[in-house]
Amino acid sequence: MEIFIGGDRKYGWGRLMLETGKTDEVKNNTIFGNQLDTQNDCLQITVSVNNCIPAHLELKTEDTIKVKGDIEPLLGLEWCTTTNDEGETGTGKKISKAKICWVPGSIMQEIRPLKIGEFGILTS
Repeated sequence: MEIFIGGDRKYGWGRLMLETGKTDEVKNNTIFGNQLDTQNDCLQITVSVNNCIPAHLELKTEDTIKVKGDIEPLLGLEWCTTTNDEGETGTGKKISKAKICWVPGSIMQEIRPLKIGEFGILTS
């Protein structure tokens, strides 16, 4: 099975193929080597010290979380169900509010549970 991801098949993710045997990433409540908590209403992962974060981690001014890595603004185009300023609805008609995030691959310097939020963005 193959799927196309992104706006253009010639760059970015492009064409992806599903490999058999690679679909069981979640085992024993761990994902990417991190503990996964599915008991609460929201999903949480606990990334160990010196392990990489698997997704963007939102950086908030009140946070005291210790992470080593780069930060970047994260924003995108969203589906717009209501009319935007130009009177348009649909795909890519609304620009999301920018969030400052630690980039995936940044290193945790402490153990802390992280919530998996909207669009897969982690929050502390």
